[in-house]
Amino acid sequence: MQQPERQTCLPVRARAVAIGVLCVTAIGLIVPYSDLKLQGTWIAACHLPIVVFVIQLGLVLAVNSGLRLLLPGLVLRPADLAVIYAMMLVGSGIPSFGLTEYLLPTLVGMRYFATPENKWDSTFFSLVPDWLAPSDGRAVTGFFEGLHPGESIPWSAWVTPLLAWTGLALVLFLLMGCLSAVFRRQWVEREHLIFPLVQLPLDMLAQDDAHRVPAFFRSPLMWTGAAIPLLIHSWNGLHSYFPSLPAIPLSQGLNHLLSGRPWNQTGPLIIWCHFSIIGFSYLLSSELSFSLWFFFGFFNLLSVALAALGVEVPPIPNYPTRPEAALQMLGAFFVIFGYMVYLVRGQIGEMLAAAAGGGGADDASEPMSYRATIWGLAVSCALFIAWTSHAGMAGWFSLCSLVLYAVTALVLTRLVSEGGLLFIQAPFRPTDIFQTFTGLRWVPVRSLVVATFTERVFMFDLRTFLMPSLMDSYKLARETRLDLRRLMPALAVAILVAVATSYISALLTCYNNGAVTLSSWFCLSSPQQPFATLVSWIDAPKAANPISIVFVLIGAAVTVLLSLARVRFVWWPFHPLGYAMGPSWPMIQLWFSILVGWLMKTILMRYGSGQSYRRARPVFLGLVVGEFSAAGIWVVVSAITGTRGHRFFLT
Repeated sequence: MQQPERQTCLPVRARAVAIGVLCVTAIGLIVPYSDLKLQGTWIAACHLPIVVFVIQLGLVLAVNSGLRLLLPGLVLRPADLAVIYAMMLVGSGIPSFGLTEYLLPTLVGMRYFATPENKWDSTFFSLVPDWLAPSDGRAVTGFFEGLHPGESIPWSAWVTPLLAWTGLALVLFLLMGCLSAVFRRQWVEREHLIFPLVQLPLDMLAQDDAHRVPAFFRSPLMWTGAAIPLLIHSWNGLHSYFPSLPAIPLSQGLNHLLSGRPWNQTGPLIIWCHFSIIGFSYLLSSELSFSLWFFFGFFNLLSVALAALGVEVPPIPNYPTRPEAALQMLGAFFVIFGYMVYLVRGQIGEMLAAAAGGGGADDASEPMSYRATIWGLAVSCALFIAWTSHAGMAGWFSLCSLVLYAVTALVLTRLVSEGGLLFIQAPFRPTDIFQTFTGLRWVPVRSLVVATFTERVFMFDLRTFLMPSLMDSYKLARETRLDLRRLMPALAVAILVAVATSYISALLTCYNNGAVTLSSWFCLSSPQQPFATLVSWIDAPKAANPISIVFVLIGAAVTVLLSLARVRFVWWPFHPLGYAMGPSWPMIQLWFSILVGWLMKTILMRYGSGQSYRRARPVFLGLVVGEFSAAGIWVVVSAITGTRGHRFFLT
C-alpha cells in the first residue's frame, strides 16, 4: 500500500484557538439573528460561509496588516489563520441549517400548529416522549407569539429537550468526524482532489515578509473581478432602499414559457446569475462543470418525455426535484458510495487490524488514530441506536436509517470536495428510501414519529452539515502544514461553542420577537411540513411502487456505465457526479452560473493556453471576493437600518 507523504507539522498555537473561539462565538450569536430576524442573505448557508469569509477577510487585511505595521511580533502566521478559519468553518453551519434553526422551531411547532382539523394531537402526540420536546404551554406559545411585558424566557422548559438533542447531535458529529477520517487520506493524498472551496482561503492566507498584504490582494486582476459583483450588488442594494433606481436583473424564471403539456412537466427552470459560482466553476475540471449543467437539462427533458408517454412516478414529498430524477440520483448515490468504499478497502482493513490490537499502523498524520476512528464509528452508531430506541424507534429501523444517512452524507461530501458546490442537498431521506423499496405499511408508527423529528433536524436539508467542512479543514491543514491531530480538539471546541451560543441567540430572538414574525421558512413552513407528512404516512400508508425501483436501478446502471466509459475513453465528456447531482434544489439555482463558468473557461483554454488559464484565475476568484463582500456589506446595512428580506445570494 502507498505510504503517506511525510511533512514537518506546525503546532496549533493557543492564541489562534482563543481567537477562533471568539470568532465562533460571534458567528453563533449573529447567524440566528440574521437568518430569523433580518431574513436577508443567509450568511452561513453554504460550505464557504459568507460570515466566515468576511471575518477572515478582516483578520487578513485589517488585523494582520495593522499588527505587521505596529506589533510585528504578534502577527498571525498562515498556520494561525488556518486554525481560526477551520474553527469558524466547522462551527458556522451549526447555528443555521446544520442544527439550531431546524431543531428549535420543530420541537415546539408540533404543539403550536396542532389543530382539530389536522388531527396531530389524536394521531401521534401520545407517541412523543415527554423529554423529546417542550410541552409547557407558555414555552410553546411564547416562542411563536413572543413574551408578554414582564415575562422571562422559560429556560427551564428547554433544558431537558436541548440536553437530549445536543447529545444526539454530538453523536452524529462524532460519526461524521470518524467517517471523514476514513476517507481523508484517499481524497487528499492519493486522489489529490482539488477541493475548490479551499483555494480562496489558501490564497488569502499566503504571506511574505516583504509586504503587509498577501499577494492575492495586491493583484489588479483580482480587484477587477471583485469590482463586477460588488458594483452590481451595491447598485441593486441601493434599489431596495430607493426604488426609483432601476435594478439590474440577475434572475429570470423560464417556466412561463413552457405552459403547455408536456413541456410544463419540467422542474423549476430559473436563470440565476451567481458570480461566486461562476468563479468556483472556473476551478473545476471542464468535464465535471459540463456534466453538472448538462445533466440538469437532461433530466428536465426526461421529465417532458415521460409526461408525453403518460408515465407517472410517485412523488417524493417536500422536495422540488421531479421524482424520476430523484430516484435516479438515489441509484447513483449507491454506486458512487460503493466505489468510494472499494477504493479505501485496504485502509479500512488496516484500521480494523489496529482496532483489534494490531500494531504498526502509520496513522500519525491522520486526524485521529486508526483505533480511535473505528471505535468512534462503533460507539457513535451504538449511541444513535440507543438514543432513537429509547425515543421509540425500532432498532433495525434506526440502524438502516443511519446507514442510509451515511451513504447520502459521504456522496454529498464528495460533491463538495471534488465538485466545489457551495451548497448541496439530496432529494430524499431514509424514510423516502424505505418508501421506494418496501413501502411504509409495515414500519411501526412510533418509528415514523421519531424519524420525523430526527430527519427534519439532521437529514432533510444537508446544505450545511458538518462533514464537508471537516474535509475542507483537513485539506487546509495539509496545505498549511498544520498538525492535524492537534487541530481536532480545537475543532471540537468550536462545535461545542457554536451549539451553545446559537441556542441562546435563537431562543432570545424568537421569544423577544415572536417566531411568527420571523423567517417564514424556519418558523412557519418547516415546523408544519414534517408533521403533515407524518399524518399522511399514518393515515394512508403506501406500498412500494415497482416503477420507482426501476428508476433507482436505471440510475445505478447509468452511473456504472458513465464511470466505465470515463476510465476507458480519454475523450469521454461526462462525469458521474454531474449525473448524481441531477436537477436537485442546488442545481436549480446553480446550473446557469456553472454553465457560464464552464463556457468562459472553455473559450479561454481553446483560444489561449494553460498560462492564460493561470493568469485569469485571480479574476474568477475575485468574483467570489466581490459577491461575498457585497453580501457582508448589505447584511450589516440591513442590521443598522432594520431592513428585512434583502436577499440576493442563494435561497
